[in-house]
Formats: sequence, C-alpha cells, structure tokens
Amino acid sequence: MSNIKILVFDSGQGGFPYFQAIRAILSPHHIIATIDYLADNDAFPYGTKSNQELQERFHYLASALSKLDTPYDLLIIACNTASLHGRDIFMQYFPAEKLVFTTPTLALSSLEDNTSHLILMATTATCRFYESEKNITLIAADALVRWIESYWDSATEVERLEYLESFWQEYLISARNSIVILGCTHFLHIKEHLERMHPEHHMQFIDTRDYVAQETLKRLTSQRPQADHGSLTIGKLFLTNNNQSDQEHYISIIGEYHLEFSTHKLI
Repeated sequence: MSNIKILVFDSGQGGFPYFQAIRAILSPHHIIATIDYLADNDAFPYGTKSNQELQERFHYLASALSKLDTPYDLLIIACNTASLHGRDIFMQYFPAEKLVFTTPTLALSSLEDNTSHLILMATTATCRFYESEKNITLIAADALVRWIESYWDSATEVERLEYLESFWQEYLISARNSIVILGCTHFLHIKEHLERMHPEHHMQFIDTRDYVAQETLKRLTSQRPQADHGSLTIGKLFLTNNNQSDQEHYISIIGEYHLEFSTHKLI
C-alpha cells in the first residue's frame, strides 16, 4: 500500500492547530500517511492584501504545488482567507476530492442553537466576503493576526493577557451573550485564553478545526477504503521564504508539533 501524502497549508502558523487536530483524528485509524506543513511566509499576511493580489498569489501556489514531482494526495487549506479567495483557483489545478477548505460559517454546523448574536472575528480580506450579511457583526483583526504570528510564542503569560485584554476592551467590551466565530486560523492559538476572559459576558468562541479534521478523515477513507494498517508519519515544515529570521522563529516553535524543519523549499 502506498503512502498517502497530506499537506496542511497556511500563510503562517495559523494552521498548526488544524495540523494537530488532523494528526489526532487520523492516528487511531492506523492510516499509512505522511503529513507535511507549508507556511507561505513570503506572502504573510494574506488578510491585508487586495483581491487581485490574493488571486495572483493563489494561482502561483496552486500551479507550483500541482507541478511537484511527487504531488500530494490531499491538500488542506487551513486558512479562511485562502479558502474564500482561492477556492475556485485551487480547483482549477486539483480535483475537488483532493482539497479540504475552511470557511468561517462552517463553524456554525456544530451548534445546536445558533440564534445568538453572531460576531465574525477575521482578517479584512475574509470580512469582505461577509459585508452583506446583516446578522453578523464583523471585526477585522489584522493586527491581532500579526501579533500572534510574531510574538505569541515568545510572550510571557502576563504579556499575552495584557495584549488580549487591550484587544477585548477595543473590540468586544460591549458584546454580551454572543457567539464569536474565529474566522482566522491564527486565532485558535488564543481561543483558550479568550474563553477564560470576562465570563460575565457569556461569550462562546467557535472554530472549524473539528470540521476540517473530520472532513480530512472522510476524504482519506473514501479514497482508500481498503487501506492497509500502518502509522501516521509527521513530516516536514516548509517555508516559501527561508530568510534567517523566519527560519529561527519556526525552528523555535515546531518542537511540540514534531515536525522536521526543511531547509529546502517545497515550491
């Protein structure tokens, strides 16, 4: 039985929680697979770019990934901005069954009751897709994305709480009894902190991590229903720009994910 190759892709480290969720759901099924990670740090952040800039970038990425000597069997777009702006583009280069996307409203599928006031916390580029939705309050939090990417892992707990409290005071202070959709995968890094803050506000924070993990398992079992039993191999982390600063940053944080840092570029 051949090894199934999976690639989790994001603009930065936002996809790591999805990587972990996919690893956790696949491991008990003993599927013979290797899961790699690609951070498009050369184009980070996506959220402040124009539609044209995003489309050009996703055409480049999809084309390059489709031309790999050994292509991936499944591509996980663990980025809401890339999923929204790049879905049609990636589907020009890959069959639909080889793609898993994440979009903010998929998080609502896990709710038994979604009559509460909805808040979408996402990038500016993602919020553009929901401007006509009158029942959703939009919070474009691009600065928070950049802070998580650059400082979250090195910040002390006091620094983290101070920053998040200032964010809450600016954007969420008037919210009560609301459901907040974490519409940028970077925000999953701070989800547990947000859930502990201001319990008197009765806020619920939701994301698409479980949906993406379940969809990944579904795709793999449908593609290879008679797969031989084996083990999941944690593969490599690739960057699109191997500048020294980003290399050092990612090397310092990938230990908990058991990824091997690759000095060679995937694309």
